[in-house]
Amino acid sequence: MKASQNEEKRITLRPGAEDEVAREKARRQRTRKFQRGNLPLVAMGVLLLLLFFLSAGLLVKVSPEHFYLSYILELSRQKLGHLFDFIVGRGAEGGIQFVVSRYVMIVLAGAGLAACGAVYNGAFRNVLAAPSTLGVQSGGTLGNLLYVLLFVSPTTQVIRYSDSLDLAESYTLLDRNIQQIMVLVGCFLAVALVVGVATLAGRRRVNTLYLILAGTIFSSLIGSLVGLVQYYMLEMDPYDVRIEIIRNLAMGSFDRAYTPEHLAMMCALLLPCLAVLTLLSGKLDLLALGEEAAATKGLPVKRFFFLVIAVNTVMAATVIAFCGQIGFVGFIVPQAARRIVGPGFRRLLPASMLLGGILLILVYDIALLTGFTAYINLFTSGLGSAVMIAALLTGKGVRRAAA
Repeated sequence: MKASQNEEKRITLRPGAEDEVAREKARRQRTRKFQRGNLPLVAMGVLLLLLFFLSAGLLVKVSPEHFYLSYILELSRQKLGHLFDFIVGRGAEGGIQFVVSRYVMIVLAGAGLAACGAVYNGAFRNVLAAPSTLGVQSGGTLGNLLYVLLFVSPTTQVIRYSDSLDLAESYTLLDRNIQQIMVLVGCFLAVALVVGVATLAGRRRVNTLYLILAGTIFSSLIGSLVGLVQYYMLEMDPYDVRIEIIRNLAMGSFDRAYTPEHLAMMCALLLPCLAVLTLLSGKLDLLALGEEAAATKGLPVKRFFFLVIAVNTVMAATVIAFCGQIGFVGFIVPQAARRIVGPGFRRLLPASMLLGGILLILVYDIALLTGFTAYINLFTSGLGSAVMIAALLTGKGVRRAAA
């Protein structure tokens, strides 16, 4: 009897121990929940790395007369060896530095466009809001048109960077990137005009409906203007090289900008913006609740909204300036990411960035194998249209848009 009483004393918890046990259980549950929630992000990160190294190190394009397995395997072996030597610092043979730069730019472009789409979905509370909502693409088209009219003559000979490295390097930094600068300026001016008109129409209040309407009207006007100029150029000279320059921007391509210099410029513009959006993910969740709800929680809605527009404009304009117009990435990817990780921006933003990079690598690889790398926008627009039609037919897109 006495021994059993002593045993009961030994297993009796000290005062407050029950609370510690409960807190420990809660901590473990939160840890497991965090790990389960981040597992898709880890999987997407691993998939992105695998795709990157497989594409940059093994994917080769061969002509039909040399299309046999042994030749393809030998080219892939050589390319993989060049990539390994480049990574470990043994040199850059076979132009591998351009290949790596191009694929990093592809990942950055996909991440930037997808992040823009995710943020615009939440800020505008509309699944159809995308990087082109505020007329960014149309502004880039206008800037490119001004570049063509002001800096390019009809008899100008277009020389690729890779065809004459010595000639390209003899130009100044401004000369090599004047087209990109003009496109960036056009994007910023377009967004400033759209936001200004929408603010005046809303009597100095931020109204997402007015922003969308102003952006749509501006895009229609610029589209008509560009079409008129192209028609005039065709009538004057069907072989005018300026027509090709205008068309190349609209088609989207990674063939025009793939040097380490271009990569450095894209990183300088895109990486800080992606970091800012990641740091502001908590406030983006508040903004997604609605302007009134966000204001009651202490968020300066108007200033924060303009900050979001400015950051997204820089990202979208950078992608357009260096890679041309790449449509529907900002629409497809955020919807897919939201289904995988949920609507919270702490996971939605990194998931969108990773999925955007994965999608554009796959699209570029398909375009490379089929010989259509100068028409990336055709692939993404076709895929995006198919997704939208499927969503409408199943009724999910209608319910989400109505919500």
